[in-house]
Amino acid sequence: MSSSGMGSSMWRGARAGAASTMLAETRSEFMSSVTHDLRTPLASIRALGETLQSGRVSDVETYRGYGALIAHEGRRLSRLVDNVLAHARM
Repeated sequence: MSSSGMGSSMWRGARAGAASTMLAETRSEFMSSVTHDLRTPLASIRALGETLQSGRVSDVETYRGYGALIAHEGRRLSRLVDNVLAHARM
């Protein structure tokens, strides 16, 4: 192999390594973001559910309000999961 061919191969290898590193960093950032975004509605659903389960809510309006919040957070969670799955298919 000529010295120019060798240099070209080294350059391509370095470029591939940099691209691989960028991809790994992007995946890591994506996973951190997704994890945070998924935990938020899960925490809300769990806290509201535990409050209802404990019997600490006595009036009907608060009970219904908590139920509505749980439903809202459940829909939010579904959208997030759908977005992650759509992104994974790309």
